[in-house]
Amino acid sequence: MNGGRGVAAVVRQSAGEWVCLDAVTHPQPHGIGLAESALFDEKGPLGRSTQSPPHCGEG
Repeated sequence: MNGGRGVAAVVRQSAGEWVCLDAVTHPQPHGIGLAESALFDEKGPLGRSTQSPPHCGEG
């Protein structure tokens, strides 16, 4: 995650070697958008993250 443009909230330390990101990106025609992710590991739900990409549209 790019520092300064995103935030993550977790409810516990991750378990295991992998973290799954179930991500959705919402681009907007004016160039601003939002990326959201649900975080999971082998024990289940771990947290959520959001990020505002620097540019999502044309122009």
